[in-house]
Order: sequence, then C-alpha cells, then structure tokens
Amino acid sequence: TDFEEKDKNTLAELEAARDMPYISRFCQYNTYVNFILGNMQEAEKWNTKANDYIFASLSDFSLPDHYLFKALILVHKWKDAADEERVQMKETLLDIRKKMENWKENCPENFAHKYYLLSAEIAMLENQYLENVVGLFNRAMESIGNDDYIQYKALTNELCGKMWMERGVETIAKAYIREACYLYR
Repeated sequence: TDFEEKDKNTLAELEAARDMPYISRFCQYNTYVNFILGNMQEAEKWNTKANDYIFASLSDFSLPDHYLFKALILVHKWKDAADEERVQMKETLLDIRKKMENWKENCPENFAHKYYLLSAEIAMLENQYLENVVGLFNRAMESIGNDDYIQYKALTNELCGKMWMERGVETIAKAYIREACYLYR
C-alpha cells in the first residue's frame, strides 16, 4: 500500500543518514501503531527491525517500550504456537518481565505500569485466578499518573477489555474499551 511505501522510503532515508536513534524510534513507533491497529504481523516485523537499532536507544526510555511490545506480540502469538515453541516464548516473556521488574524497582513512576501490564498478560497465559489478573491490570492503571503515559493507560484498558470480552462479560468489556477509545483520542 501507499502507507507501506512511505514507511519504506522514510526508513531508507534514515538509514542513508545513519540516524540510528531516530531509526530505532521509527521502528518502535511503527510497532506500537501496528499493535494498536491489530496488525500483529506488521508489528512483529517492525519490532524485529528495531532489534537491529536498539543499541542506539540504550540510554533512552524507548528500550523498555521495545521490550514491552516484543512481549505483547509474543502473548498475542501464544494461542497459535506449538508446545515446543511456547517453552522458548515463555522463557523470553519471563526474561522481559524480569527486566521490567528491575526498571520498576529503580523508577516506579516510569516503569511500574509496563511491569504490571506485562504481568497481567503473563498471568492470563498461566491461567491464574481472574482476581489476580484483574488486580494486575488495575495496578498497571493505578501506577500511571493522571496525565502521564496516557497511551499506556489506553492500551491497558483495551487489553483488559479484550480479556473480559474473551470471558463473555460484554458489559464490563465495553466499559474498558470505551475508556480506551476515549484515552486514545
């Protein structure tokens, strides 16, 4: 499509300019947008491409974002993965959660929401009690300040809403999805 061609051209221009931090961000933003739009194959493609440039953002907040979306993509792929694939996926998810936990412990204001969001998603994969999963989603939302990380508050509401929808509790699901839409706007 035209959009893909523009992204391809922009990436080529950035690579020609050797602007590594911006390339890293560009790939991460494309990961985020495609994830939100439900284009998981594109999100995974951009996240994988970001791996080539992630070294350029080691002193930046984008490194935790990169790992969070890498993990969320793995969670999305979980249902269709073979058992032997899930073993490696689970190891990667737990490794990423450990990184998130370290960042959370060092600066909860910036990273707690990411840790709790990922923990909620992993808890669902582990078939933990619903009360625990909901508690983790709530902690993710509560750990975000009123005007901070609004995009993550939206994402957390959306993923929590999808969790309720999968359980057939449409009334609660719609409330979370509505809140996500409001926050995305």
